[in-house]
Amino acid sequence: MESSPLEKRGKIFVGALMIGILGLTLILLQQQFNEGDHRKAVQLLGSRDGGAQWSIGQELVARSKNGPPDCQSKILSSFRGTLEVICSTGEPQPYRFRVDLVRRSIEPLDEPTRRLMAEVDQENRELPASAPDAGH
Repeated sequence: MESSPLEKRGKIFVGALMIGILGLTLILLQQQFNEGDHRKAVQLLGSRDGGAQWSIGQELVARSKNGPPDCQSKILSSFRGTLEVICSTGEPQPYRFRVDLVRRSIEPLDEPTRRLMAEVDQENRELPASAPDAGH
């Protein structure tokens, strides 16, 4: 039995519509994963290593002149789980971090950020383990 041209067009239309819906669904799903990665990267900056009393996030808040720091992230590699996070505190230069979500590591990407991380490390060496953490 031969299909009419109208039936063929209908099948092509339905097929194209299904492909379009699938593509849109995949795009929306990837956006959800990306938003989760952005959130996790900023949370990792705010977390403290085991035994540490002071975090990078707390140091950024302490340096912030106009309320909480503004941290924006950009995915460098979805496959590797790496992002670049740039935090502005109102100081002339923002702080730039490379955050690896898989290894749960943070690396400085410039000299001001290296100094900030060194000061956080120094603060953690100076604070006794039982020191209060300023209500956090």
